[in-house]
Formats: sequence, C-alpha cells, structure tokens
Amino acid sequence: MREIRLPQPVGLKTEMAKALGRTAEELIDIVKTKNWAALPSLPEGRGTWEGWIDFAANQTDMLLAALKEGYRFNFATIGGVRTLLEVKWGLILSKDYQDGGESAENVPLTDEAVQELGRLVTVPWEITPTGQKGSSPSGRPLYRIAHRI
Repeated sequence: MREIRLPQPVGLKTEMAKALGRTAEELIDIVKTKNWAALPSLPEGRGTWEGWIDFAANQTDMLLAALKEGYRFNFATIGGVRTLLEVKWGLILSKDYQDGGESAENVPLTDEAVQELGRLVTVPWEITPTGQKGSSPSGRPLYRIAHRI
C-alpha cells in the first residue's frame, strides 16, 4: 500500500475531521458528492474548511487516494506537530508537554501514538524517548520531538 503525501494544512484538517467523528469512508463520500455541509463544525480558533475544500475540489484523485490508502504530511512545521498532538491525542502545550522552541519536550505518548506520529510527520522530525515516565496516572513514556540532525 502506498502512502500519499499531503500538504500539512490538508493533513491536519483531515485529522481534525476524524477527531470530530468522521471516518475515512464518510470523508470519501463527502468529497465524491461535494457535500461540504456534511463536514463537522470546527472548534473555535481552528479556521475554516475552505482550504481543505479547495484541495478536495482541485486534487480530488489525490485526496481520495490518501483517504483510501493512507497518507503522511509532505512536510511539517513545529506548529503543525503541536496542532497534531492536540487534535489527534488531546495533548496541550505547556499542560501536557513543554515547548523546546523548535522541539516538543517530554511528550507523553503510547507506543501506538509514537508509530502513528512517526508515520504522519516523517520530514524533518525525529521522535526519541527521554528515558523518563510521565507523572500522570498512565505513566506513559516521555518523548522528545525535534528536527533530525
């Protein structure tokens, strides 16, 4: 199975739609029928669907393939990584992990989340264990997410 490389904003909105309860199959139906009203309401401060809809309308085959076959971001910024941590895993900067400038420090992640994050944001990020456990009841291992050197 190949994975399509999506622009960060499109990938983030796709992940947001999934976090808001839409499945890949439902998103495929929305794209095929152009039923944009079926997209979930975005939380305050999360922008609009305009860019995603524009991409869906102009790159329909690519988006449909990504939804069917899998995708990763073609490039991710630290802001995109932080947004993904919040949208997909509910992790909030300064509450659940620390800002390292161009890195995210002491991020509590499950093994599955590490694998998924590593698949989604390969360029230019590296996820490394800190060797510590989180202080939350889950005691999840802590990770550093930083640019590859």
